[in-house]
Amino acid sequence: MADKVPYHQRVAEEVIKRLKEGTAPWQKPWKAGEQPGRPVNVLTGKAYRGWNSVYLAMAQPDQDPRWCTYKQAKELGAQVRKGSSGTVIQYWQTTTKELIKGENDKPLLNENGEKQYKNVTLERPRAFHAVVFHASQMDGLPPLEVSPKKPEWERHAEADRLLTRSGAVIHHDQRDRAFYRLGTDSIHLPQRQQFETPDKYYATALHELGHWSGHGSRLNLDMSHKFGTEEYAKEELRAEIASYMLGTELELGHDPGQHMAYVGNWVKAIEDDGNEIFRACRDAERIVGYVKEFTQEQNRAVQQPERGSLSMSLESKQKEHYLASEKTWLSVPFPEKEQAKKCGARWDKTEKSWYAPKGSDLQALKQWLPENQNTQERPVDPVVEFTEALKDAGLQLEGNAKMDGQMHRVPVKGGSAGRQDGAYKGFLDGHPAGFIQNFKTGFKSNWKASGQRLDATQIARVEMEARAKVQARGREQEKAYKLKSEAITREFNKLPPADLNHPYLQKKELNNTYGARQDARGNLVIPLTDTQGQIWSVQRIGQGYKGFVKGAKVQGNYHVLGGMNELLKEPASKPVLISSGFATSGSIQMATGQCVVATFQDVNLEAVAKEIKTLLPDRNIVVLGDDDRHNPDKGLPNSGREKAEEAAKTVGGVALFPRFTEKETGKEHTDFSDLHRVAGLKTVKRQIDQGLSFYQKENQYSDSSLKEQLMRRMSEKKSRSQSLVVSH
Repeated sequence: MADKVPYHQRVAEEVIKRLKEGTAPWQKPWKAGEQPGRPVNVLTGKAYRGWNSVYLAMAQPDQDPRWCTYKQAKELGAQVRKGSSGTVIQYWQTTTKELIKGENDKPLLNENGEKQYKNVTLERPRAFHAVVFHASQMDGLPPLEVSPKKPEWERHAEADRLLTRSGAVIHHDQRDRAFYRLGTDSIHLPQRQQFETPDKYYATALHELGHWSGHGSRLNLDMSHKFGTEEYAKEELRAEIASYMLGTELELGHDPGQHMAYVGNWVKAIEDDGNEIFRACRDAERIVGYVKEFTQEQNRAVQQPERGSLSMSLESKQKEHYLASEKTWLSVPFPEKEQAKKCGARWDKTEKSWYAPKGSDLQALKQWLPENQNTQERPVDPVVEFTEALKDAGLQLEGNAKMDGQMHRVPVKGGSAGRQDGAYKGFLDGHPAGFIQNFKTGFKSNWKASGQRLDATQIARVEMEARAKVQARGREQEKAYKLKSEAITREFNKLPPADLNHPYLQKKELNNTYGARQDARGNLVIPLTDTQGQIWSVQRIGQGYKGFVKGAKVQGNYHVLGGMNELLKEPASKPVLISSGFATSGSIQMATGQCVVATFQDVNLEAVAKEIKTLLPDRNIVVLGDDDRHNPDKGLPNSGREKAEEAAKTVGGVALFPRFTEKETGKEHTDFSDLHRVAGLKTVKRQIDQGLSFYQKENQYSDSSLKEQLMRRMSEKKSRSQSLVVSH
């Protein structure tokens, strides 16, 4: 008799089948408000989570989301029909109750004579399975109560509040692409009007917010992979499932069209590891939970902070004067900024928020502290809300605005007597909306009712809370990074030096191990350190494999090929050379004889360039980047060039890229390591020297017109001879 197929394998086979058919829940297009609710336990009223939620959605035969076990159906007075086949779901138990025992190993009783128990974390989680049945398989269950569909303006207002409260940086600077950029921690979208419907705009924005939530300072998901790779597709799988779940929660619908290209990679990932779909659903659930916090917090009472947090403890507040233990964010409305400034508040230009500096007297600033604010939103009549918006724009009205669909002219603040330099038009049908214009100030805007309003103080507080939350998470993340750093350092120090005959070094034609070590599996292990030499992470390179320690800090850390001490000894006249890959940096070091700073990732170039510029402010920075010039032909970004140019621009340096002959350009050669192997080290050195020479000549000209002439000549010469690309 054949062995029973393991649960995870059966699940994987079903998901692969659905993916190939295009019928997985997150592959289906759903119109706003028509998407079935998330599967829910009909007895407890709780929604199923993670994989169970997705699996039951796949098995659900109709719009009814209700499920329960046979026993639960009986408790409800319903009966599962004979012959019905149940659906197996899986739970994981991480804790268990343990009897508390006293002397003589006897159970310890409480004052009521009852046995006492404590929760104990299990060393290894236990898997439990349950069989559940759908509402359509039961008799005696009451009909499903269908909730009324949210009006369009209400679901859009909810999505808007969620995006605002997240604190995410969102740029509407794209034509036809939407993406999250890890290097700048920002979301990039087309303009709202470019989307077919507002629902599709919000669904897309929330998909990218899913990527944003995986940043190291938030959920710390693995997001370090290049666009188009299998690992990147796994990240897309998580974001897409989370987007599907959020579309259900917010009734925005779901549009899977732009992500169907990843299906092949999704199938391969699940075929290679059946547990991948479980991990993806788990992470998607974490994303949904994290994002939903931004809407739930509006009605959550401010919790008592811990000692040493952003706010002071209760005991400290009872004192007449108390000092800020660290930089403390404040909620300062614009009209009160001068008063707050006199009391010691300072403005953070980067975060665009007010704060109390460490050591300042919080007694004088207590009215702007978070615990002294009230963030409850108040329902607002759309006429009242529109009237407030008109007043904020400087229009002067007698009474409330007239929302009759007609254009009305009114005076404005500071306007000449008798003139009506303000105009507005308001509509009450459907989603209340309107138009506002102040001809004196030039202000012009469309308006939509949100259904709720925050006053100036509340708006300032929402912004402050977002900053404070990021700051608190940053502290927790740093603690986790330090623990990882200590463990990685101990492990690295035990490893022997790498063998110069290592297959990877031989393949890349490197004649030096550059401080790499070798683990028991034969992987090269290269440390990533900061300017003090502390190891924060390592990169392992094996047969067809490159990877970092999960959860370790990579951003801003690097490895100096040639040694940090030697880098510091180099004369100020020599530029600091920075590159991304280990092998590429090795080729550059061999060709130039200079130390080379390896960042390991294109997205890490800018952060490392800033660190090096701070360490060596008198030296120029040269970023020797990868030119992924073949990517645009495939519809992919030239991320190597983009990141190198951004890094160089940030520190006032120059970005150089390799050039290949016509015979070599048909092949996907992109970096100086490729140039080393196809043309030799002399060619690498010649191209770098040539690029630096152009850069130095350009810097000799201080007059902007002369500089423009030189750059034009350089451009013409590049076009004639296809010389080395120089970007600054």
